[in-house]
Amino acid sequence: MIHPVTGRRIVKSWNADIFIPFAKATYKDIEDKLAEKLFEDYPVFEIYHDIGHRNDWAGRSASEGMSEYVKDECDATSAPKGAKAPYGGRWVVNGGWLDTRRFLDTIQRYLQGNNSFHKGILTYEEVEFGEDFITWGGYKASKIIDCSGVNAISSPIQSSSV
Repeated sequence: MIHPVTGRRIVKSWNADIFIPFAKATYKDIEDKLAEKLFEDYPVFEIYHDIGHRNDWAGRSASEGMSEYVKDECDATSAPKGAKAPYGGRWVVNGGWLDTRRFLDTIQRYLQGNNSFHKGILTYEEVEFGEDFITWGGYKASKIIDCSGVNAISSPIQSSSV
């Protein structure tokens, strides 16, 4: 989920003005290339917890750069159907939601169709780094995607010039 407003302090997400347009354009390009709908623009209704929370939102939403993301306020009677919002809430826009399961499945099918996908356990000792390529297990590639999570930070692939 992409949400342009974050935290208890109700602040604009870090680099939202850069990351959100980039993410939306990237997902649109991928959708066009793969002929699949994967990303939805998705407004979020932020529910006020109490009057103090409402006041916090009112103050923060007036901050510079927030008007692009924080929109209409709703009282308890005009909240979206099904929302339990006795103190009301406010709409946050310009975010979105990626269907990650569908995205990963679609990307995997695409890469497999182009003979560009191999799933396996990689030990870095088996990787050979060339001037402009990487070889591993009989595969040669100009790029490799390391999906080892937080462990990727200590990956020798990060420090390679490839």
